[in-house]
Amino acid sequence: MKKLLCLVLSVTALICAIIPAGTVAYAKEPIVTKTLDYYDLERYDYDGIGYGYEFTLKKPSALYATFELEVDMDIVGHTYEKQLNGTSGISVTVLSYDNDLDDYTEYDSFDFKLGKNDTYGSYWYYTGEVLPADDYLIMISSLKDNMVAEATDCKFKLYTYSGFAKTAQMPKSATVKVGDEKKIALSKFSPSNTYCAAKWSISNKKIAKIVYREKNLAYIKGVKTGKCTLTATLKNGKKYTCKVTVKKATPKLNTNSFEIPYGSSKTLKLKNTKKKVIWSTSNSKIATVNAKGKVTAKGIGKCKITATCGGKTYTCKVKVYRLWADFTALLTDYNTRNNYFVVKFKNYGKKALTIQSNGAYCMDVDYKSYDRKLHLSGNKNITIKPNETKTVRFYVIGNTTWPDYEDFTVRYYFKYNGAKYLGSVWSTDSTHKHGKNWYATYWYEQDIYNLRGEDYI
Repeated sequence: MKKLLCLVLSVTALICAIIPAGTVAYAKEPIVTKTLDYYDLERYDYDGIGYGYEFTLKKPSALYATFELEVDMDIVGHTYEKQLNGTSGISVTVLSYDNDLDDYTEYDSFDFKLGKNDTYGSYWYYTGEVLPADDYLIMISSLKDNMVAEATDCKFKLYTYSGFAKTAQMPKSATVKVGDEKKIALSKFSPSNTYCAAKWSISNKKIAKIVYREKNLAYIKGVKTGKCTLTATLKNGKKYTCKVTVKKATPKLNTNSFEIPYGSSKTLKLKNTKKKVIWSTSNSKIATVNAKGKVTAKGIGKCKITATCGGKTYTCKVKVYRLWADFTALLTDYNTRNNYFVVKFKNYGKKALTIQSNGAYCMDVDYKSYDRKLHLSGNKNITIKPNETKTVRFYVIGNTTWPDYEDFTVRYYFKYNGAKYLGSVWSTDSTHKHGKNWYATYWYEQDIYNLRGEDYI
């Protein structure tokens, strides 16, 4: 197992949590629930990739089994509690390992999704199908260089079944519009304590097609008007059919709501119509829309975008928010000859970071009376583009010089995504103020060495 773990880590650079399975009796409810606290786990650091946790359960004796994994994870980027959209950069891979065969099977790998306001402590659920095995391997990895996933609590639930369902129920008919999707599911499986596993097929893919399927359900999508039949076949060969009717699509917006960062744009479309569309906004200070449906975020808040066509109206809710600044700063030197502090920045964000010349000052951590005002060269602001690293010099206003820069903190103002913030940086870390709170920035050890101009080993 150790060879397997080392092999997988070397190939995939994943963070591992090893979950061998357990001996159980048959039942409908979860057989095993294992809850672990962060401080109870043995922690391993894989060269800055992340962390792994290990615990043990006994092997299940069921003919068939499924499991549900719930992970409470801290998602740490370069800015603590920063807002994320879509894929968080975290992947979870599920495998089982059979000691008798000395082999493992990978079941699936998923990207962990986060909502815009999710920051840390987010839950992730997985239900996977497994055959009895000696060990189960759950691997959590970071897909981005500037992301770290750290599992703090884990819950593992194992369901076991005595066999496969011999009978089930299925809707006799279903209606879907062209371009829309609909879920068709099997239910009321029997005998009790059995698992429903079916193969799905459709009689005419030109009318409707299966776009997603699991063992007990399928999603169909209307292709063109007409009728066809959806069939589910159980393990014992028993078939269930659903008559599918596909109707003509009616006009609708490509989305009924969305969130967008300040200053960004997104285009709305009214689908399934060739008639002229008139666009309007409920509040042009929040978002504007042009004749082609292009929505531009102008201010923080909420509004509605309306499409008028053929005497009917279609409305989309819009929320405009600010992206959180995502960057690293480090005070690396003080030039006694020319009297300036050297601060190195790396911008990991999606928008430009602008360092302001006005309002900057330095503080001696021991003697506040030695504080001095600072400014940038020529009193000109400095802009750092996304993924750019730049050295910024903060010149002291006056003639006082200090050779030991590690005793000082530089404070400055910066702009990001249309808002102004106060930043603070010293020789080992940096923070910035968002509202009434200060938030630390995070980076890999390699980033620190690079900003200091040192080799990372």
